[in-house]
Amino acid sequence: MKRYLSVYEKLRDAIVRGEYRYGARLPSKRILAADYGCSVITVEHAYGLLQDEGYVSSSERSGYFVAFRTEEMFPVAPGPEGEEKEEKDQSLPQTGLPVAEDEKIPLFP
Repeated sequence: MKRYLSVYEKLRDAIVRGEYRYGARLPSKRILAADYGCSVITVEHAYGLLQDEGYVSSSERSGYFVAFRTEEMFPVAPGPEGEEKEEKDQSLPQTGLPVAEDEKIPLFP
């Protein structure tokens, strides 16, 4: 995995978990580069992705600020517990012939 993606994911996860609240100023590029042991350019790439996706906003000479609000997250509905979906391949006609599991094609005797 590219280093900037690793930095991006760590920052994004920290923002989503609420470690950085809405409007909070994020650490400078130099401080993050020192903390993660990478270059300032790498942190710039990570901040750029976060900005493109709406997690942060930047202000020239002021830094990066959290633009993400946890209230904007959509809750994920839990699936039915204990139910397993049985998948059937409907692309092949039901011939009654045995089918190879790996290839999903009828086996002829």
